Amino acid sequence: MDQHAKEEEAFDEIVVSDNFGESKIIPVPRVRGGHGGGDKRLKDQIFRDEVIPDPLHHSAGSRDGLCPYYWVLRLERVLMRGVR
Repeated sequence: MDQHAKEEEAFDEIVVSDNFGESKIIPVPRVRGGHGGGDKRLKDQIFRDEVIPDPLHHSAGSRDGLCPYYWVLRLERVLMRGVR
């Protein structure tokens, strides 16, 4: 890694490979800030109502947010009944 790299050249790489197939290199820009810049992006998306591109489809939806609560309720029900 070049320690004298310019800001515009600051990228990490993710290599995606198929078994016995071709590999694809995805450049990921380095972002300063907490959690790799995720904190700022999340705050902007929530409070500024900005449309932030999500090319890798990592944004969680309402279903993703409700799943943990569903499992807690199921566990509580099982524990209250004493079912093992």
